[in-house]
Amino acid sequence: MNRKKDILKSIIVGDALGSVFHGLSEGHIRANFTSDEIYPDPIKALKKNESLWRKPALYTSVSQLSVIAAVLSSSRRISPDSFYQALRSSQASSMLPWGCFRHPDRVFQVFIESQSAKLPLPEFQSLTVPVIAFAGACYYPAKISFNDIIEFVISFTKDVPTVCSALILSNIAGKDCKSAVNALAESSEYLLGCKDLYPRFFSAGINPDKAENSLSLFSEIFAKVLGKDYQTAEKYLSEKISKITSQNITRATVENVYSSTAIAAVIADSNDSFAANAAAHKGGFSTQIASLCGLFSALRGFPADDEYFDKLINKKRMAEIISQLDSGKIKSAFQFIEEFLSDEYPLTVKENEEFQRKTKNKETSKASDSKKRQTEEERLSRHVVESWTKLDRAKYKKEKKRNSDYDDYS
Repeated sequence: MNRKKDILKSIIVGDALGSVFHGLSEGHIRANFTSDEIYPDPIKALKKNESLWRKPALYTSVSQLSVIAAVLSSSRRISPDSFYQALRSSQASSMLPWGCFRHPDRVFQVFIESQSAKLPLPEFQSLTVPVIAFAGACYYPAKISFNDIIEFVISFTKDVPTVCSALILSNIAGKDCKSAVNALAESSEYLLGCKDLYPRFFSAGINPDKAENSLSLFSEIFAKVLGKDYQTAEKYLSEKISKITSQNITRATVENVYSSTAIAAVIADSNDSFAANAAAHKGGFSTQIASLCGLFSALRGFPADDEYFDKLINKKRMAEIISQLDSGKIKSAFQFIEEFLSDEYPLTVKENEEFQRKTKNKETSKASDSKKRQTEEERLSRHVVESWTKLDRAKYKKEKKRNSDYDDYS
């Protein structure tokens, strides 16, 4: 069986690898970076999209929340209330939008903001929730129940596909597999046939028919991409998701749990090595997709390489946390999480400060370029005016001479 620490380590590395390219297209990444670049600074490729900048080699909220889930579940405290309690201290006296959490998805933005005010839950899909549910299931001393997973997910979002995706992933936690896609296909088929699951959906306020349809669709998608290469799988997924969403989807790395879960597994299956870097270079929602690919690679026996982990920011602290989790020596989960989040806050502040410097430098550079262009345009304008003036003068003399000759002839 794969060691739990390899899985969490692979999630963190995948997260950091994907974060750099998050929001960029595969073609744009290929034009600006080589496949062997690890944690490059994306600023050179952002041009007018500097708001997409993220600090290279720094993991995001996907990893932060996965660590929290692992710590809570190792103490048998994986519950919505535990999450609220654990996250509450991170917002104290915070001047940042989401405290110490870096780049949370839409679901977690609402979750973090609604800790004090009970805002209605969104129905957004989330690619982060299945990852952290998986991390929680990995570290639970006994097999985590479907009830726990459902209750956990619906505390963040009421989106049915997200709930089903979390169930499918949690059901393969702790298992070795030769093929990630096959493991997902078997898990979705198992859940489809698990009839006592449907009353649990109903009691949680989820329409059982919608849940069954979602599990059936996952099963169909996994069966279709099983054994396929990336290009074939992407073409199928793009067409399938286009039909589901009634939108023109041209790539598989969109913010969609059906497509993203499947394509991350396909990439993992296509590489007999740690595949998260390959997933990161596909762009799109690469933070979550590379995290998924990282955990799938670990399940297949190909965890994150040291060359990736050793270049992470805060690697020493994360190594200590993973080691403590693996040894089961965490005595007080909430104290541990409070200390963890306290350590994370300065990293988030530093990233924000660097972001401000990067964008300021970019604006200064733009202003300088604009001034240079203006100066060059003025020079060219003068040249054009002077050139036309000379031509006009020559033409005038020629016309004058011609008219003069004409007068003499008359």
